[in-house]
Amino acid sequence: MNNAISPVIQIGPELQPETWHERHRALFDYWRSIAPEGRLPARAHFDPAAVPKLLPYLSLYDIEHTPRLRLRFRLAGTALRQWTGLELTGRYTDEISDVSALMERLAPAIAAGEGLWRRWPRLVQVSDSYSFMEALLLPLADDGRHVDMLLGLYLAYDVNGQPLDM
Repeated sequence: MNNAISPVIQIGPELQPETWHERHRALFDYWRSIAPEGRLPARAHFDPAAVPKLLPYLSLYDIEHTPRLRLRFRLAGTALRQWTGLELTGRYTDEISDVSALMERLAPAIAAGEGLWRRWPRLVQVSDSYSFMEALLLPLADDGRHVDMLLGLYLAYDVNGQPLDM
């Protein structure tokens, strides 16, 4: 069951902000605060200066809908680059790892204008710097309805479940 924030912005059942790390909650609260009444926020609404402590953990994705759904890193925060050992900006997610399971979950969320929170084991095998990662992916839409970008915040955790900081 979804909890409506507005007629457009929905929280899916996996989105339970009270269980998230404080950085995920901070981004989620900021994202909600910049959304125009009844619409999704656009990239133009997002001001990086408003969330300076989150910047190393943020990523922006361009969404390509055809011929198939693909995500391209427009921006990858320094923490994500450090943890994966890869320069991600400009690359497609499917060039880095098998993201088919994520895309299956993400496609309906994008179509519905919903966010997605996820935890997964280390996907990129080039680095042993973390054990698992959590991500919050939030929709952005220039027209307020049709999602054309995702705003993501990633956190990596060590083998003891402690978040890795920059």
